[in-house]
Parts: sequence; structure tokens; C-alpha cells
Amino acid sequence: MAEYYVGDYNVRDIQMKMLGILIEVDRVCRKYGIRYVLDSGTLLGAIRHKGFIPWDDDIDIAMLREDYDRFRALANDELLPPYVFEDMHSRRDYPNIFGKCYNTETRYVQKNTVHLSIQQGVFMDIFPIDNVELHDKKKQCRIVASLNMVRCLKQKTEPFELRHIFYLPLLLLPVSALNHLALHYMTKKNGKETEYVCPICQSGTSKPAFKRTMFLNTLDIDFKGHQFPVPVEYEEYLLGYYKAPMELPPEDKRRPTHGIIEVKL
Repeated sequence: MAEYYVGDYNVRDIQMKMLGILIEVDRVCRKYGIRYVLDSGTLLGAIRHKGFIPWDDDIDIAMLREDYDRFRALANDELLPPYVFEDMHSRRDYPNIFGKCYNTETRYVQKNTVHLSIQQGVFMDIFPIDNVELHDKKKQCRIVASLNMVRCLKQKTEPFELRHIFYLPLLLLPVSALNHLALHYMTKKNGKETEYVCPICQSGTSKPAFKRTMFLNTLDIDFKGHQFPVPVEYEEYLLGYYKAPMELPPEDKRRPTHGIIEVKL
């Protein structure tokens, strides 16, 4: 089996630190009845590899916005050391519009955020999932993606290019106002009974829509000797992200992708 590295560290050792975060977050979620599912590459790894994708250098879960808000409110009172939760509500220069749970005893620094005064440990992404109506999902996602890009430009996590000149007026806004606008457009449909939901908070404008029931109807599966929830219809869920999820990518695509420039475990 091929070995994969981030700096001098074997990806498997980094993944064990990520697993520790997931175990602790799962404990808190089960204690309070907070629903979540393994998401994106972590779900793909659970199904295709019965654990992590061997070269994956992050870990992801997702939860409906109402569960995310509950988790966010109690996380730092309930999580045991060395774990902490951060999102754009808790730290002014936090660079994302979704949350992360960190292991504060580690260093895991991404190139584009090295200059920010945020937690810089091994992390797990926690994506809030919001309501959408299919007829205008693309518009809603496009607005949020644009606001997020302005946040990135303002915080210098993305380089300014000529194509960004359209955003100049918005760059005059403080980060707090951009956060407010992003949250407004992510959650604007949450007062309606919609059949579909979407990870609007994730990067890009082309994002899958899922039936809400995928986050309500779950089953526990084995992941590195532990049981974690996934959608019952996980095959359909994975097809929202991947054209052929059970096919391995070419060998030259099997590599860590998160731009980590410093690791200390």
C-alpha cells in the first residue's frame, strides 16, 4: 500500500488525530440528540475504504442548520480538552462560513491562513445545511459564494486578481457586515418547509441539493473501529458530490490537497 505524507508526517498519523476530534464531537452530539452525518470525502472513505481515504488530509461532517446552531451554542462548554470549536460568530478574522473543531495540542497550518490569528491545529470541518428551493438554488449559492469570496479577499486568504474588480464596492464593508450578509443569504429559506437542502456554505457555486430526509434517516456504520452516522441513502448522497464514487482516481490525483505547510502532532 502506498504511503502519503504531509510534511514529515504520515497522513495516517494525522488522520488518527482527526478521528479523535470526530469521536469527541460524536459524544457531544449523541448526548444532546444533535443529528449529523459523515460528509464529502469522509463519507466516501467510510463507504469505499471502510475508513479514511488513504490520502485524505481533512475530515468532514454535516448537519442541518438547526442542529448546527445547537451544537455551536454548547460546543465549547461540552467539548473536552484539547478540543475547541470556532466559526465566524466566535472570532472576527475566522476565514470560513462554516465551523471547525480543532485539536489545540497540534499544529496544522494551511498556506492561505498562516497570517490569521485563528486556531491552527488539526481540524474537522462542520458544514451547516440550509433550505433551498430548486428553482433558485443556483442564484442563492452564487450570492453566497460571491460574499464569501469578498470575505476571502478582505482577509487575504485569496489573492486579488483583475476578475475580482467587480467586488471592490463590497470590499469597503467590514467583515462583520459580510458575515451578516452571508448568513442572511444562506438561511433565507429556512423559515419555509422545503423538500431540499444544500451545503450552501461550501466553496464554489455548483453545490448539490439533497432531500432533507437524508439528514433525518441515518444508520451507523463502522469507521476505524467506531460507529458514526451516514445517510441511509448514502449512494445517492455520494452521487451529489462524485460522478463515480466507487472508482479510484488516477494515481497522480491521490494526494493531500489542503495546502498544509506546517504540521506538529
